[in-house]
Amino acid sequence: MTLTLPTGSIDKDIYKGFWINQSLGTVRGATLTLDRQAGGLVIAFLALFIAATARSLWKIVRFLVHATSSTCNKQDGVYHQRQAILRNQPLALNAVLDFCRLGYAWRNRATDAPHRILPVSLLASAIAVASIAAGLLSSRILTTSRDEVLIDGRNCGVQVNDLNIQASTIETIMNRQSQKCLEDFAYSTQCYREGDTSQNELCETFATSTLPFTSDRNASCPFAGEICKSATGNILLDSGVLDSHLHLGLNRGPRFTLRHQTHCAPLNTKGFTDTVTTAKSSQSRQVYRYGNRYGPNGNETYVFAIDIKNEKPVFDGINIGNYKVSVLMTDQERKVEFLKELRKPNAFVSLLFLDATEVVYAVRTEDPWFSATTRVSKSNSSASGSHFVADEPVGVLGCVTERSYCNPALPVNVGCIDGFSIIGGDPFDSLARAWPDTTDQSTIRAFIAALSNQGAGLLDIYYAIPNSPSLLSRNTIMGNMQTAAIPKHRWQEEREHLYKASLAAIQSMMVDHARGFALGKNLYCIDQKICHRLCQSQKVRSAKHYSFNAWMLGVILLVGSTLVLISTFIEEIFALFLRYPRLRSEKLVYSYAEWQAGSTLQLQRLAHENLGTGNWTRTNEAIPVTEPGDTLAILDVTDAKHARMVVPSTELDVFGLAEGSLAHAKRPARYSRLPSTEVI
Repeated sequence: MTLTLPTGSIDKDIYKGFWINQSLGTVRGATLTLDRQAGGLVIAFLALFIAATARSLWKIVRFLVHATSSTCNKQDGVYHQRQAILRNQPLALNAVLDFCRLGYAWRNRATDAPHRILPVSLLASAIAVASIAAGLLSSRILTTSRDEVLIDGRNCGVQVNDLNIQASTIETIMNRQSQKCLEDFAYSTQCYREGDTSQNELCETFATSTLPFTSDRNASCPFAGEICKSATGNILLDSGVLDSHLHLGLNRGPRFTLRHQTHCAPLNTKGFTDTVTTAKSSQSRQVYRYGNRYGPNGNETYVFAIDIKNEKPVFDGINIGNYKVSVLMTDQERKVEFLKELRKPNAFVSLLFLDATEVVYAVRTEDPWFSATTRVSKSNSSASGSHFVADEPVGVLGCVTERSYCNPALPVNVGCIDGFSIIGGDPFDSLARAWPDTTDQSTIRAFIAALSNQGAGLLDIYYAIPNSPSLLSRNTIMGNMQTAAIPKHRWQEEREHLYKASLAAIQSMMVDHARGFALGKNLYCIDQKICHRLCQSQKVRSAKHYSFNAWMLGVILLVGSTLVLISTFIEEIFALFLRYPRLRSEKLVYSYAEWQAGSTLQLQRLAHENLGTGNWTRTNEAIPVTEPGDTLAILDVTDAKHARMVVPSTELDVFGLAEGSLAHAKRPARYSRLPSTEVI
């Protein structure tokens, strides 16, 4: 098997094309994902298309308003100019300006002018505002608000168990694991915190920025008897029911829910420890009898031991010290057997031994895990009068971690399995009960295998990676001096810090699984067919891609294209209606004739024809024409403020009009006021 470790930017693994976002349904969830360049072209096209659609809508509206307002009765200038604006102004915004100027010009000259102009002006304004807003917001209308995209799953397929990892790959694996650990803590620190994280690009990676959880800091003891230091004041962290589609970003496939809990308490050491001296030396050791250990060298009646140092640590500016955390947990090989008080069926029990013997404290610490109330005299180089050291060689924290996977379509007693049931038994029978379909079983096994890796499975695994930021208290150590005042409940903060990282690990492992992550020994995937990945099934978010709502895009294109077609052929459609006697009426015939005659070129034709110039044909079409060689009327601008159209004289035809308006000025006065009916 080839080792698959997802490296590089996740943006390289994004699927581009059409897909269905199942969380929105089959129709509304239709999505088109494109990269930024192609998406920018689509947005630009949409802006232009919406503008064209707005013009088409305005043409349809002005045609209908023009037709309904048309009348063959005598009307004043307001009517005719309003009809001319409706006929010839293709832009709604320009029409609004024209109507405003029209109303101002006729404010004291025509009866009820504002009331005749205002309604159509408001209608044009509404269309203009809507078209501008739609153009500006076209990208927001069409793109999904969360920029959800799909992992392309180029390395999807069978996931198998790699039992024979080559030594040459161990370095690669450890580098990846260490990097993954740092990424989980970085994400939890940035995103699992109070306050608004929406502006943090890192937090816009997974389908949901954070997984929900509750923190009960006054929980009971998770163990039986009086092994806990306190019956209350302990911590219970619970994710609640996490849905694979809603919270984990799974787009399709068998649905499952996940519940991740950890319940911890500081443990009593009194009555569970002994000081012993090794047979080969005089070194004293403190052993912790929370159970038995079984190994190749025989059985031990304790689970942990540490050498007792005779000298207390001092701060001299030279020594370097730090915390060390050793973890002992339930394991499938049964090498550890805890006391009956610590046993929990269907759960992982872990004991965390905090060694602070290298650390000195500037401030007295009463936290039950970091407890340092033992005062020692000042060192030669210490600036303070005294400092404190740990009360015991180690502080002990006991935790119970539970994980369950459920089929939400079945009752809990049938559809749920213990996520750690692999310990001490074969989990496949319970898996078959929860997901009867064999294909679903194979897929769920692959997810369980993925979510059992590193911090996504057991959060205490982080302590096994030395460079991981698994302890908050390490951040304030200088040399070997703990400079901060450790609060009484720091151990709870430490546990919550680790738990948040494990939630981030669950999120990232879902993504890594979709990208093809395959690593290590996992008893859920024991052959070539038992675990199958889902291809193109994992959603994430990407700021470098556009995900368009294909349903909305289709609606806009369909509606827009329909409006464009109607506006293009609206005159022909109207003329077609008039061919049927039952649809014809005097008003409709006149309104259509007025619309046709009201175009710019037809108005020009009417002006010239009424002066008797030109032999006009095609008078019912968009572009009327004259016979070859016909000349038309000219403007008389003798009065520059009141230009008139007149028929040119024979003399002017001879000498030409090269001088423009100057020729008009030199023309005899008898040609300046020709009646409109005069034919020369």
